Amino acid sequence: MNAIISGQAGVALLIEGDELHSFQVDQPDKVIRRTHREIPFLLGEAKDLQFLNDVDIEEARRRLEKATNEVDALHLALILLDGSLSNDTRETAARELDKLLADEEIGHFVEKVLFAQSLPPAANLQAARASCSEAAGLPLELLEKLEALQGAITEVRRAWDKLPGR
Repeated sequence: MNAIISGQAGVALLIEGDELHSFQVDQPDKVIRRTHREIPFLLGEAKDLQFLNDVDIEEARRRLEKATNEVDALHLALILLDGSLSNDTRETAARELDKLLADEEIGHFVEKVLFAQSLPPAANLQAARASCSEAAGLPLELLEKLEALQGAITEVRRAWDKLPGR
């Protein structure tokens, strides 16, 4: 069986021969038969599609849960960096992010995205750090690493931007 996974949509589309089925991350045991016409509605505008070949349903479930956790961790990191949000909101995000970052692979995913470009002016590292209590040590480590690498990230981005277009 093949599968298309989207953490953004929280959906796995299962393809076996001419048959299509799907399940959602919050109901992984509820597999529903689908038609080709339903695919755009299931995946929406998700840009994080993963195409899996020769997987069983358990592997598809595992991969969907991981992809959804990665997206959730990224959103929590962005909430933590958003200076316009309340301290309570950022503290809650830090605690939840700490749980997700315990999985090293999720941490690598968040780093790959956050380290791709310098932080925008609206990002508030100081408020984000202040929102990390002792119970949120992993997000604090992430923020310190992100801050330390801002110069290098900016330099690398400038170098990429200097490459001639197609």
